[in-house]
Amino acid sequence: MISVRNRQGKEVILTPPVLMGITNVTPDSFFDGGKYCEPKQAIDRVWECVRQGADLIDLGAESSRPGSSRISAETEMERLREVLIHIPHDFPLPISVDTTKSAVARFALESGVSIINDISACRWDAEMLETICEFKCSVIVMHMQGTPADMQINPFYEDVVEEVIEFLSNRCQVLLDAGIESGKIWIDPGIGFGKRIEDNLKLLANIPNLRRLGRPIVIGLSNKSFLSGILDVPISDRGAGSLAANAICAFEGADIIRSHEIRSVKQALIIAEKMRNAKLAGSSRP
Repeated sequence: MISVRNRQGKEVILTPPVLMGITNVTPDSFFDGGKYCEPKQAIDRVWECVRQGADLIDLGAESSRPGSSRISAETEMERLREVLIHIPHDFPLPISVDTTKSAVARFALESGVSIINDISACRWDAEMLETICEFKCSVIVMHMQGTPADMQINPFYEDVVEEVIEFLSNRCQVLLDAGIESGKIWIDPGIGFGKRIEDNLKLLANIPNLRRLGRPIVIGLSNKSFLSGILDVPISDRGAGSLAANAICAFEGADIIRSHEIRSVKQALIIAEKMRNAKLAGSSRP
């Protein structure tokens, strides 16, 4: 079970696998950049996620695609403001904001957001830990080698699984030492962030090993380029591969799946959950 607050500050209990619906209010995100830049488009997208079965909404106002450059906190906040002011106070789902900047995080949390999704694992802004502590929000810490601008330039690991686990373990300890509640820390191995195809596959195949950290595991592989590297298809044809990979991750024990597709992935996660429960029930027999 995962506990998180909704926009009214009420506790919501989510049962994995949890589906996080991605809404990027950016002109340059790798998959849906430009689709939801206008406030009406973004709000329509948010409500579409609700109707199709998302459990959480993840808003992103700065692209982190390979080769992307950073934008100012002011630009990021303005993009978010245009969406958040149109989401009603009684909105039913908890909302996450994908940011590495404490000023943006503070603005979002003051606007009713309850999860900060930080691809830098709270390393790039010295005030991020203090902000998270102050608001007692949930936080996703992610592994990334390098920065979005250079992360796919010759990434290399001796043992990607152990190196990612060690990094996430260390960052979780930093957050705990800063006073962040243990139950509010989620982890993300950073699929596609400074990883080769083989690195991504090894991490996805080792979700049970990630579980030894004892924290909710977030997997964000939706439509990422490594799928095209495996399937030899353009970005528009990655959907089926993305669906299959997400279902397998849920079956292997991933707790939260970030996805651009909602309806199809929701159905896949329901099947994966039923199969995982049946497997676990069978393994418990004497």
